[in-house]
Amino acid sequence: MHPKTRLFILILLIALLSSVLVHFRATNDINSTKVEFQSGDHNIKAVYMVPKGENKVMPGIVVTHGFSGNKEMMRPISEGLVEQGFAVLAIDVQGHGMSSGTLRSEGNNSLQKDGLAAVEFLKNQPEVSENEIGMVGHSLGAGLSYQTSLKTDISSIVIIGNDLDSVNMNATHPKNLLMAIGKYEELASV
Repeated sequence: MHPKTRLFILILLIALLSSVLVHFRATNDINSTKVEFQSGDHNIKAVYMVPKGENKVMPGIVVTHGFSGNKEMMRPISEGLVEQGFAVLAIDVQGHGMSSGTLRSEGNNSLQKDGLAAVEFLKNQPEVSENEIGMVGHSLGAGLSYQTSLKTDISSIVIIGNDLDSVNMNATHPKNLLMAIGKYEELASV
């Protein structure tokens, strides 16, 4: 594994762990902008966050929530990542939160389009390194992140609360995968 890739994964892991320890709070160190983009026929609502005062190119992370959730539920993780120097795009998956569409569960291939559109949005931001884009997803968002990784070259994936049954691993894919499943997880087995 390339040393820069290892560093990216380490920073992402530290950011995730620190975000779990950070309480849900307002911060003055983050520039946060409500954004919207198209995913097929759907308008996807999102929040784009970057560290305040940063004038450098940085890695980008797409953050996705679980079934019947929304981007606000992932706010502690999103803010923790921004505090560690990442540009973050937290999205409301179609049919969830403020995004248009129908509430759908896992197995819906059109959700992959949301992930691809989110990655493209990040790639088009001037402060985001288009070669250093990762995804963090919880439950439904974890499946979406994995499905997105099949169609685009993202640097790393963090899957929270989704089991190995949804991930078809082989020697080359998915690269740089971290799976987090809690001992008392009800929907995914350890």
